[in-house]
Amino acid sequence: METPIARSSRAINFDKIVYEHGKFDQIEVESIIFVYRSEVNEAVEDQSSRAYRAIRNGIVTGRYRPGQRLVESTIASLEGVSRTPVREALRWLEREGVVDIEKRRGARVRRLSAEQVSDLYELRARIEGHACELAASRASKEDAAELCALADVFDTSLAELPEDRDFAGVRAANAALHRKIAKTGGNPFLVSALDATLENPLVLRTFQYFSQQELGRSGLFHQLIVSAIREGRSDRAARLMIEHTLQARDKLVAAFESAFEESRE
Repeated sequence: METPIARSSRAINFDKIVYEHGKFDQIEVESIIFVYRSEVNEAVEDQSSRAYRAIRNGIVTGRYRPGQRLVESTIASLEGVSRTPVREALRWLEREGVVDIEKRRGARVRRLSAEQVSDLYELRARIEGHACELAASRASKEDAAELCALADVFDTSLAELPEDRDFAGVRAANAALHRKIAKTGGNPFLVSALDATLENPLVLRTFQYFSQQELGRSGLFHQLIVSAIREGRSDRAARLMIEHTLQARDKLVAAFESAFEESRE
């Protein structure tokens, strides 16, 4: 089957043939070409989104390691798409700070230093601490009930963690809770800022460095944070969230420093 990219490359020829044979008037031709090219662009965008999700998930799960080269042709073959949507997906990831693209050298998974990891988590701690302050002052009874339910879902995801430690369910439950806290605060700019840090693949990989005891401690922090929000205790909710986030920072920084030392040996 002809790919959308191949069809797109023939659009000009199609245009020329229609005009030469005079089967349609100019307005009809322009309408046909517009619809045709719109369908092609939509198909390419869908492929780009699919490639984006696949690459991003590969970084989150460790399939693509920091510093590893991302070969367009290989990824295109694995995902069943052409190279163009893969290239577009890599540009999206570059804009997010996840991938580095160098001229004539291609794309690589961005390698962060321990200092950069620390900076990212300190920013996240400030954002989420403020989110908790707002949520504690603005949460309705319905918001509070949903936050309690999401904290319980996180605990359930830990209890049901598969033996291979696939953290997909844990990551989803964690993100849902943190996003709900931010949305409860009612500041859409804060929600956008949180997404920029929460959706970073580095953040999403945090759980794989945690012991079972540390995972349980995360669940306990969630319960305490939600209780403080329900009680309207802004300062306590913010302090708990900041401590929760900085503990994750310390664990991840230690892991990065250990990996750096091992690479030097």
